[in-house]
Amino acid sequence: MAHRIYIYNIDSKTAASYPHYLGEWNYEIPELMLPLFSAKLKAKGTQLFADREQGILQLRAFYTLLADSYGLHADNSYMESVEKMFALLEDLPYDSFQINGTDVFNMNEERHSQQAKDWVLEIKNKAEQYEQAIASRSITPLQELLRYSGVSFLDLLQTDWINYGLGYWNEDS
Repeated sequence: MAHRIYIYNIDSKTAASYPHYLGEWNYEIPELMLPLFSAKLKAKGTQLFADREQGILQLRAFYTLLADSYGLHADNSYMESVEKMFALLEDLPYDSFQINGTDVFNMNEERHSQQAKDWVLEIKNKAEQYEQAIASRSITPLQELLRYSGVSFLDLLQTDWINYGLGYWNEDS
């Protein structure tokens, strides 16, 4: 059985939801997407919620840093994929992202609500590293995040199915 997290776009006041899930990822939020979900992040029960608008601004700043660091501004494939991804995110109708990690939480005996709170803290800690990197205009503060995977952000961006980040998102959305 695959253990996945699911990403939704919801209205924080009415709980209305975009008709399609946005993403379905194994175990965790991909490193290329983490800034998107760190804005005003909070746990409510077993679900995590993040501000869409501020998250998009943070993700855009991170992608600008990546483009600057790797000289990708002139790469048409990069620019087209990234702009398409941001158009998708900016066109979403609701103000919040909902992250459902229940499937992953089922792997652990600890209460799901506690796992959600712990996950918020983990994401916020990682987000500080992203903020440092953006402020210093250097990806160096982020190298520790990728140490165990043995790949660089450039490797991740250029992985065929990831397609500079666009491949993380549900095609139906």
